[in-house]
Amino acid sequence: MLADTLERMEQDSLKTRIGTALRAQRNHWGLSQERLAHRVGLTTRYIAGLERSEFNVTVDTLDELARILGVDPVALLNGELRDELPEQRDAPADANPVKRRSGKSDA
Repeated sequence: MLADTLERMEQDSLKTRIGTALRAQRNHWGLSQERLAHRVGLTTRYIAGLERSEFNVTVDTLDELARILGVDPVALLNGELRDELPEQRDAPADANPVKRRSGKSDA
């Protein structure tokens, strides 16, 4: 699933790649657009617009989104997901990380 997303992202505009990666990482943590917007100090409409590639993101906002989501800003451009929240902050109460499938059977 992530590999397909990455392949599509290679052909997409930078704005589209950022939106796709932002949505993927937000969903990975089980955060709503509302909760992420609140944590970053933005509106839900702005987060939704970023994810739909309707708005351009500033470097400062990209940096803050990446910090809140626990990734390097460049990781948002590359579609990288992180399984652990950074040590410098606690997991949000509503975070619910989605376990990535390794493709290996547990049997």
